[in-house]
Formats: sequence, structure tokens, C-alpha cells
Amino acid sequence: MLSRQQLGVDVGSSWVRISVRGKGIVLREPSVVALAGTQVVAVGDEAVRESADAPETITTLRPLRDGFAADHDLVAAMLRALLGRVVGASSRFSSPDIILSLSSGASSAEREAALKVVHEVAHDVSLIEAPLAAALGAGASTGETGSLVVNIGGSTSDVAFVRDGNVVVAETLRSAGYECDEAIVRLARARNKVLIGEDTAEAVKLELGAAILDASDPVAAERTKKIRGRDLTSGTPKTAHLAAQEVADVLREPLHKVAAGVRRVLEALPPELAADVVNGGVVLTGGGARLRNSAEFFRQQTGLPVRLADNPADCVVLGVSRASEHPNWRSAISEPSSDKR
Repeated sequence: MLSRQQLGVDVGSSWVRISVRGKGIVLREPSVVALAGTQVVAVGDEAVRESADAPETITTLRPLRDGFAADHDLVAAMLRALLGRVVGASSRFSSPDIILSLSSGASSAEREAALKVVHEVAHDVSLIEAPLAAALGAGASTGETGSLVVNIGGSTSDVAFVRDGNVVVAETLRSAGYECDEAIVRLARARNKVLIGEDTAEAVKLELGAAILDASDPVAAERTKKIRGRDLTSGTPKTAHLAAQEVADVLREPLHKVAAGVRRVLEALPPELAADVVNGGVVLTGGGARLRNSAEFFRQQTGLPVRLADNPADCVVLGVSRASEHPNWRSAISEPSSDKR
């Protein structure tokens, strides 16, 4: 009798990452669906290529931008296609067992929607909270000595203290990578009277963005990046430039919101656990944590030691994989669902 594949799935608003037990990460593709009218024609990397080849006829969407409950059909279509690339054509006998990560702040409706979607392509489904998975993937202490994890994603940031294989205190914030991109879009509108897309804003963030500009390098603040968009006055194409200093200035507000969430979680911790944070510090995970000097920013905001995980964007899926392979972490995973009939 053939054993079923054991998959770890991190379905984020920006990326879908899938690991296979014993093999590691086998898929990493954008959470994008390409539509021709109302018909799904491609997902993931293929959707990005379709949009580039036929921008007049193809519309791309990120169906998880507002969570699993936002558009069940599109999310299900995307997951079916991406999981199919990993497991191939499946039947109820060959469909995989899946461990899915979800934000600590996911509502019961979002959890139900997630389970409903994943059930369509899985034999059994288990859930693990994303900050716990992130801590495991980052190699942070999650046993008798706990850790404070700040997992900054696309739509949300999870701030959580994890200990003994559990999330003890957590807060989910709607301040993350997309809010940073939107701040840059507003900057270009106000500063240059030009409308840019979120892809351009993200490119600016990755090239110029910083949580803190390096004071020892005054030239860094003057670095610029050319942007192309639509002139808000004439409606014609327009080229402009944004400077690193002004980009850093507009990123300050969303970053301070995350820092405020960190302080609230620290204040909610039982006093006997505070020593764990003082000794272990804070670990930053998630794609949004890659912003230049993010560790220094949170160090200044909290007064605690802060480290950026070695592979922040992949920490959650790495942690899900680790939890599935290590018998001591079975308690970190919810009981699997009953077999589908």
C-alpha cells in the first residue's frame, strides 16, 4: 500500500510555499491568479507570464489579499493548480496529507474557509499557527524557554510569544508589506503627481527602502530610483524619481504600528515569562522583515536584542515541515480532519 505524501503549505497573500516531508521546499510561487474575463487561465508564475504577454486581455488578482474567506472559488482554483504541480493528478486514494499554517489572528470563518478549500485537494488537513511555525523555521527557542516572534507578511503581521510548543500571547496587525507598498504609491502621487502600481512600489521598497537609514552613510539618503507611471494631470506616461530619505519617511508609520503591537504583546506577558524575552530577544521572520535595518529598528523600539532569521521569507514553511517531521512537535499541530468520503 502506497503511503500518502506529507505536505506543509504556507499560503500567504503574496506567496504560496509548499514543502514535502523529506524533500524540503519544492514550490515557491506568487499567490496570483490570471483571469480572461471570469475564467481562470493560469496561476502562480504562469499567471505573471500570461499577464506580461497579454496585458490587454488578462487580469491578475491576488485572491488571498483579504484572507481565505474573500473569494473561495479563486483560492481553491489556485491551490488545486499549485498542489497539482507537486503531487500530480490525485484521487481520494493518492491525495496528500497537508499541514497548513494560519495566522494567529485568523477568525473562525477564515479557518473554516481555509479548511474547506484545502479539503478539496487533501486527504487529511491539520493546522498550525504561523508564528509558531515561523519560530521553528527560524530555529528560535520554543520549548521551556520561549521566544518572541515578529512575522511580517504581505497583508498581516503576527506578533507572538511562543513557549512549550504553544502560542501564549499573540496579536495580528493589518500592517505589513502591502501597507508599505501603499505608502510608496501615496508618496509618488503627492510628491510627483504620478500614479504607480503596487509592483513598482514594491520594487522601490526593495531597492531604496529601509527601516532606518544608515547615519554613517549620508549618501544613502540621497540615492534615488526612477519610477514610471501615469501623470495625474495629463493622463500621459510620466517618469519621475523617488529618494531613499523620503521613502524611509513614509515607511515609518506602518513600521511603528508593528512596533506598537510588539510592545502590547510584551505588556500582556505574565511577569515570569518576561525573562525569556530579555534573554532570548526577538526574532524577525516573514518577507516584510527583509527591509534594510529592520532588526536595528525593532531593537531601538523595544530595547531588546533582535535578530533577523537567516531565511525570513521561508521560515513559516520550513517550520511547518519541521513540525511534521519531528515527533516532539506533534502537539503543535491540531488533530487532523476525518477522512473525506
